[in-house]
Amino acid sequence: MGPKHLLDVEPVECVFLERVNRFTVKVLVGDHEEKAHLTNTGRLTDILVSGRKCLLQVISGRKMQYRLVGVKIDDDYALIDTILQAKAFERTVHNQLFPLLRGCRISKRAPRIGDSVFDYLIECGELAYIVELKSAVMIGSGWEAMYPDCPTERGRRQVSSLMRLARERSLPRPLIVMIAGFKRARCFKPSRQGDPVMHELLSKWVLNGLPLKAASFYMDSRGSIYLEKPELPLCDDWASSLHGHAL
Repeated sequence: MGPKHLLDVEPVECVFLERVNRFTVKVLVGDHEEKAHLTNTGRLTDILVSGRKCLLQVISGRKMQYRLVGVKIDDDYALIDTILQAKAFERTVHNQLFPLLRGCRISKRAPRIGDSVFDYLIECGELAYIVELKSAVMIGSGWEAMYPDCPTERGRRQVSSLMRLARERSLPRPLIVMIAGFKRARCFKPSRQGDPVMHELLSKWVLNGLPLKAASFYMDSRGSIYLEKPELPLCDDWASSLHGHAL
């Protein structure tokens, strides 16, 4: 299957200058500097490189009029914006392109279970999933999609909560989906260097037979967003390292 077109945005071209703080970057639009909102809280040091071409989306913010959504990688753009990543995932589910969730529908956004809020409640007839998306835009040396690129306390809490839900053997069932935001991603694996605790949690997740899925998306220069691989495999080196480990 070739790439599937999902949605379009009207992009504004720019050049990345620097990251100001966790949620703000400085870019060059034409010949003037602008600040833009950044939704992705990863460090993104391998992607946000000074001088690299980027794409913005116009927003109606009180302090900023742009949001950084794409960063040029080779001939296309890495989709780093978590809002658009979520919209692309929603369109994938709606169009019946996500293998595990064919015949399913998104019934609720931001559902709360216990003391945690997750991304989606998805219903598939009598079966239901509580789904958490994670942005896997860190690019490994072999074009692996990796997550996270820095310690994430919130991510640890969410995965731990989902594992408790799984142990209770109750509905809805937990599902983690990694959004690989760049073209030609080969496979997914967690980054031990980024967060060794999260690496251990995701390893336990897979060892316990819980569903961890990944899909790859990217953006072109016109602002069109595509699904490239609806089922990105787990990287062989990580998967093989789990064999023989205790649960």
